[in-house]
Amino acid sequence: MTRDEFAEICEWAEQRDATLYRWLRHLILLGTGSLSVLVSLQPLVPASGAAAVCQQGAWATLGLGILLAAVRLYGEVWAAKAKVEQLVTRRRSPPPTSAAAANAPIVWTLPWWILRAEPACYGSFVLAVLFLVVGAILRTRGA
Repeated sequence: MTRDEFAEICEWAEQRDATLYRWLRHLILLGTGSLSVLVSLQPLVPASGAAAVCQQGAWATLGLGILLAAVRLYGEVWAAKAKVEQLVTRRRSPPPTSAAAANAPIVWTLPWWILRAEPACYGSFVLAVLFLVVGAILRTRGA
């Protein structure tokens, strides 16, 4: 791999990470706003039966989705910390003897719980939407 190819890969990886960060931040804002509106605009007559279960399920899954998205965003902080720690370790150790070792990229893997938070976040938001739709249908049918 040439130096230019490696630079292009790094550029695309940074762009991907920035896009993911903006996407998750946007999801957190949408989820938080939705949860706030849903809780504050409760009807005067509380839901009962299956509609109430759907309403509470929507609240719970929205809250869980927000927390899981925040955990995944913490992964960006964790990655930056890991990079700094590896740079410090590299600077403190004796200089490498080969040029390849001196120019080796810093690579890390996020912990499993951070990696799993992202798909769980999406699943939680999907469940929240399903709960909201089913709850709305039940309310309009009088259930």
